[in-house]
Amino acid sequence: MQSKEYIALSRKYRPNTFDDIIGHKEIITILKNQLESKKLAHAYLFTGLHGTGKTTFARIFAKALNCDCPSKDLNPCNECPSCKEISASSSLDVLEIDGASNRGIDDIRNINETVGYATFQGKYKVYIIDEVHMLTKEAFNALLKTLEEPPENTKFFLATTEAHKIPATILSRCQRIDLRRIELSLIKDKLKGISEDLKTEISDDALSLIARIAEGSMRDAESLLENVIAYSNKISADDIYQILGLCPKNLFFEIDDAFAKQDFSIIFKIAPKLFSTHTNLNSLIDELSIHFKNHSFSHLNIESDEIKLFTEEEKQGFEKGKSIYTLDQLLEILNILADTYHYNFPPISKQIHIEILLQKILSCRHAKSGQEILKHLKSLQENMRPNTFKAPAEIQQTTLSSHTPKETLNTPQTEQKTSPEIQVDLKEQVKHDTIMQFAAVELEGRLNKNTT
Repeated sequence: MQSKEYIALSRKYRPNTFDDIIGHKEIITILKNQLESKKLAHAYLFTGLHGTGKTTFARIFAKALNCDCPSKDLNPCNECPSCKEISASSSLDVLEIDGASNRGIDDIRNINETVGYATFQGKYKVYIIDEVHMLTKEAFNALLKTLEEPPENTKFFLATTEAHKIPATILSRCQRIDLRRIELSLIKDKLKGISEDLKTEISDDALSLIARIAEGSMRDAESLLENVIAYSNKISADDIYQILGLCPKNLFFEIDDAFAKQDFSIIFKIAPKLFSTHTNLNSLIDELSIHFKNHSFSHLNIESDEIKLFTEEEKQGFEKGKSIYTLDQLLEILNILADTYHYNFPPISKQIHIEILLQKILSCRHAKSGQEILKHLKSLQENMRPNTFKAPAEIQQTTLSSHTPKETLNTPQTEQKTSPEIQVDLKEQVKHDTIMQFAAVELEGRLNKNTT
């Protein structure tokens, strides 16, 4: 007996009705209301991060438009011939086009030539163009008129991850549907349901880790889970780090300990481990940035979606970080990581770059915050004001003489001479005072700019 063909998890567990979609409740409500009221736009643009459900929404919406017996809550039945053909991508009424490989003007002309044909069996002819931003300028121009005034029974569903690359003339003719990242807790719940259905034992911490790595993409999360269950039917969080080649989080907490102790020797123990788990430096910088961002959130008592999925060990580590880092130090570290991310690394050992980066992070322990520097400058400025500066009698007399009438200065009795040495000291004092005032004003302006 021939075994069934294996189906990838992202396809096997793809939603078939509106109610199967996780998150995006507002969008589901909008589309259902339009189906109920029959007030449908002639073109829709689904945009958002990859793996958040753009083409899934387009397919389900197309099925709901052509379904012979939709449910009371306007979900497609998935039993009628139209629904089955659309699910199998064999419908003559719902045509899916890949904008990346069919991006030329001739491809769009073919659409324009067939757009007026009658439907085969459904109520609407639907064109789903995925990655529509890949179309050429000429192709967009050819699509424009048809998109603006399509036949009454024709709908266009466009999907893209980069809506900013689509001409404004096209955007203005579409109802835009923005799909945000899916909440990590919702991704975790679905992964748990899939693992139970597949009879795979996977720890709660491991599911949380996969959800965090996916960063809001359901398809990425399902693909990661597929890699994991191929390894074993019993998975822990430690297995996830090994299978996916990730850097264990305890190494980042070791950096925290090195920062607290100012033990630079630990750098040369951590760097080889970080080097062995990262193919490029930017992926390491990404993980370090997330680590120190979470420290900042912990300082500010911000509970993000990601923090909710932390293990108890991680929560303790970030709680401990409150006594290790100041908020100014964390901001300085994040600035270093941001500057390093776009740096063009010379062709020397990547491990050396990692060691240098870690040394810069540990050196932030002694860095003074902008507020501290400003306070120090203002203190110097106050101490150097004329009313607190005790000048010799000769300088005081010279200063007084500058306020006497000109004719009085010409009299022999009021002529005062200042030695060259005292004149130099006074000029240097005024020069230094002016520089300090300018430095204080400049720094205060930059701090206010950063704050706003």
